[in-house]
Amino acid sequence: MKIKMENKISKNKIWIQSKSKGQVFEILGFLILAVAVIGIILFMRIFLVGSYGKTFSTIADRQMREGSDAGAKSILATTEEKSGKSILELIGIAAYIGDTKIDMGRGVGEVDLVKEIEWRFDAIYGKGKWYLNIPFPNITANIQIVVVADTSSSMCDDLKDISDNLPKMISYLESTGRKTEITIYMLPGQNACVLDGKQIDINCNMFSQTRNFQCKAMAGIGCTFQGSTEEDWGNGLVCAIQWGPVRGWDKFSTKILIPISDEIPGGSECGEGTGCTASRCPTQRILLENGMTVAIDNQIPVFPLRAYPCGYVCNPSGCADLSTYRGGFYCTCGNGLLKDWMNEIATNTGGAMFELKKTGDASKSISDIITLATKRKIQGIEIGTKPPITERDVRSVPNILVPVSLAGVYTEAIVKEWS
Repeated sequence: MKIKMENKISKNKIWIQSKSKGQVFEILGFLILAVAVIGIILFMRIFLVGSYGKTFSTIADRQMREGSDAGAKSILATTEEKSGKSILELIGIAAYIGDTKIDMGRGVGEVDLVKEIEWRFDAIYGKGKWYLNIPFPNITANIQIVVVADTSSSMCDDLKDISDNLPKMISYLESTGRKTEITIYMLPGQNACVLDGKQIDINCNMFSQTRNFQCKAMAGIGCTFQGSTEEDWGNGLVCAIQWGPVRGWDKFSTKILIPISDEIPGGSECGEGTGCTASRCPTQRILLENGMTVAIDNQIPVFPLRAYPCGYVCNPSGCADLSTYRGGFYCTCGNGLLKDWMNEIATNTGGAMFELKKTGDASKSISDIITLATKRKIQGIEIGTKPPITERDVRSVPNILVPVSLAGVYTEAIVKEWS
């Protein structure tokens, strides 16, 4: 029995070895055949001058070109895993927003389009053997601005300026092809001011509202952080981000937050008689950080407008010079801690602070903010390696149409590759 088993095992070993050798010879056979075919193709392309040789060479060239074309199109059709969108769709979004780093929102995060394209092209064509150029069309993403307004009497001239000039600005921007939507949230408070001898109630009735220029009272809209006082623009920003414009945030719009105030969040009274410093205003610091944290989390830049905290202010009770009123702490705090904190929230969110010094500065500053915030980071995608001058076998893929669906236009992808 033992002898029979040993014979059987011995026969199995011989059979396995024979099969293994057979597979090796089969692979070698295919390899030799492949090398022979390639050699024949090269020979015919180089040495044959007859019509048959020329035809075969033409077919080979066409095969190479069509292979390059298919490779490029297949890459652009592949799906990026995190977003679930094709590379072609992501290029269209990048062309719309003017940036290859695309924020796809919560749960997905940022997609680095350049990296996603590079590793795919390297895998198909080889590193340093391809070049891609996609110019972006001259378009601007929709602009959505949310303003959080201090409603104290000292804000009268700035809010009146916004009321008079922002609707005109929106109409002008739309005439240039830039769709702009502005929503103003008025912080809680029932204040009034006197301007040019006329009493003005500081509320949404100040504004002539249109489809793209809306005002809402923050009190009563159902937001937990709606601002504790007429100056609490820190918590006001939290609420404004939560609610967004009247018609809601567009996914890929240019988003801008603008708090406008001449006091630190919650009021500058913490500095009265002692000096306006961060250590003496811990509650106000918390309000600032509330707004800053939510703006950073949602990747929305903040462009604060520091209204002029000095000079004369008139309300139905009379007029006062804020430079000296009650020790001048409003003026001092506005030129010190307020500027520091507004600069801080602007820097940490990618925005910039603007100082208002006279009537008319508010609307002009908002115009400047739109110009700054809508400046496109890049004008197109150009990656890979430009074909070397000495390289003779460069294949150009026929230009591939790239739809920019959000704008209803097209651009083209130019691809070159070489062996």
